[in-house]
Amino acid sequence: VNMPMYIFGLIAGIIFIAGAMFKIQHWPVANIMITLSGIVTVFVFIPILVIQAIKDKENQVQNFTILIFVLSFVAIIFMMYALKVSKNVLTSFAISASDHMKTSEMVEFRNASYLEHAAMLVQEGQLEQAKAISDRTNALDDYLQVVMGEIILKTHKMNYDAVDDKGNIDLKKVSYSDVVGSTEMVIFGDEGISGKGEELKNRIDEHREFLKANADPELAANIEELLDTSPRGEYETPWLVYCFRQTPMMGAVNILSNMQANLRFAEGEVLRQMIQPDSWLQKNPD
Repeated sequence: VNMPMYIFGLIAGIIFIAGAMFKIQHWPVANIMITLSGIVTVFVFIPILVIQAIKDKENQVQNFTILIFVLSFVAIIFMMYALKVSKNVLTSFAISASDHMKTSEMVEFRNASYLEHAAMLVQEGQLEQAKAISDRTNALDDYLQVVMGEIILKTHKMNYDAVDDKGNIDLKKVSYSDVVGSTEMVIFGDEGISGKGEELKNRIDEHREFLKANADPELAANIEELLDTSPRGEYETPWLVYCFRQTPMMGAVNILSNMQANLRFAEGEVLRQMIQPDSWLQKNPD
């Protein structure tokens, strides 16, 4: 019995199984473990196996079968590196996120025009309320932008050029879009570092109720759907877990940019309703 061959084969197998589990779960150091198992197999186990096969003339078929199995195992190791989110899915996420960002910019410009019109059409108290809606929306939009930028920056150092000093994001410069760890680190925290998820949800909830309080019942119902953070799915999974657990970086950017677009649209509808002459006369008949 060639004991070293069995020992190194067992070590390589254990490391590979652990690495495969880490890879499937998108946990850190998965690639390191799979690489280590491949190194042990190729540079230690296979040479020992070949030497054993040369020396053992009586069991040529058995040794050849084992060698085929080991080479198949090495092929599986290389296949594990391809276990990523589909490139087409990531591309669709990126396109969708880019569209959301452009929509947010356009709606933000439109909302600024609504605010200018409000200065001419509504009373002073109502104008102050319109400005409060705009200011609070801007603050939440900025926070969503900060969360997105942090997720992108924590994904890989190559993404430093994708986020400028003002927090503006250039998705064309973003790399490693399939990484999951950065999303979970920013949203849920890691090793004593608190995540931003709970604050994000609380701020969305507070702003949703604030907008609804300034809207008619029909618009308030639409705002409830646009900025909904209630549990999702058959098992009532919490919104943060449902949206961000095991979510690749570009998927998280897509979700957050969509929330930005919804936020700006809701803001605009509330402001538009406030400056409509009919709406203003109903609230101020005198």
